[in-house]
Amino acid sequence: MHKPDFILLAVVIILFFIGLLMIYSASTATANYRGLNSSKYFTGQTIRTIIGFIISILIIIFMKHKWLEKYAGLMLVISWFLLLLPWSPFGVIVNGARRWVNIMGLQFQPSEIARFTLVVYIARYLAHNKDCVRDLKNGLIPLLSVVGVTTLLILLEPDFSFSLLVIVITIIMLILARIPTKYLTTMLLIGTLLFGILALATPYRVERIKAFLLNDQASPKNRYQTIQSLISLGSGQITGMGLGQSQQKFFFLPEPYTDFIFAILGEETGFVGTSIVMILFLLLLYRGVVIARNSPDMFSYYLTTGTIGFIFVEAMINIGVVTGTLPVTGLPLPFISYGSSSQIVNLLSMAVIINISRHTVKKKLSALENNIQEPFRNEVKINYVPQY
Repeated sequence: MHKPDFILLAVVIILFFIGLLMIYSASTATANYRGLNSSKYFTGQTIRTIIGFIISILIIIFMKHKWLEKYAGLMLVISWFLLLLPWSPFGVIVNGARRWVNIMGLQFQPSEIARFTLVVYIARYLAHNKDCVRDLKNGLIPLLSVVGVTTLLILLEPDFSFSLLVIVITIIMLILARIPTKYLTTMLLIGTLLFGILALATPYRVERIKAFLLNDQASPKNRYQTIQSLISLGSGQITGMGLGQSQQKFFFLPEPYTDFIFAILGEETGFVGTSIVMILFLLLLYRGVVIARNSPDMFSYYLTTGTIGFIFVEAMINIGVVTGTLPVTGLPLPFISYGSSSQIVNLLSMAVIINISRHTVKKKLSALENNIQEPFRNEVKINYVPQY
């Protein structure tokens, strides 16, 4: 064991501080309107962040990531049970969706827990079954069945965008495991067909897709969130209007402190602030790749790539939605958007990756590198014979 990856740790801490700052700015108007203290959402997020950091520090120092490998199956089954709780008396319905559970005042989103446990399970499966992606019947189909059950339970909430993200990360991990092209192509075709049918079967999703593809300015109702988001980003220009000076948070832009908090960030800090956040996410991806390449075992490799990939892809989708380059979805911006479940799960996920970084090893030189460098390791004496 050695020191953890302090660069990754610093990136996570900076993103969380940016998130707390923006939540305070973006949520004050909503809190006042609802008769709450203006710092209600900021205080709640701060408390959860502190608790998450304390648990994360304990994980970084004391936890052995092999425990996750050992209990991956049990963790996944527990997460399936939690995904069923929204349909019980403990379930909380918000805007017609059953995505939350409230037990004795503790409200959380089971799908956030399920996505982490699924990545852990896939990492364990791929690490323990080296050639499973090449065996369709005995290797690939059992794994895809597990992914399918998790995705179906998330779809029933319903949470279309989150289930689609789960499928994307699964495919990325299978590509890293070198799945044959014929299997990958078949999966992509079937997945695209199924999710296309699901998207077209729901009227509001059809309207979102049409508004995005046709850029229907004549019908602003279907593009209201996108239009207000772009107004917010455009108002920030290069350096922004200043912290706390956003105008769109006063009920022009829906979800200003959750899904569209990046727009408020752009309005108050401008192109400079949004660029810094994107650079931080790119740096997080880079450090994750470095840790994965030097991981001590294949389980750590797949776990690192799956976890970092999930956070990075989710961030890019959120930014794509806010900037109007993707259809509107309900995915938050990791580390920055308001939310208890995503906040704590992201913290614990990064703590696991930083814990793995304490066990990384420098890979041995390849045979080619050894052959090239060997002559220079020992002094070689050459007798020089002048030629006349």
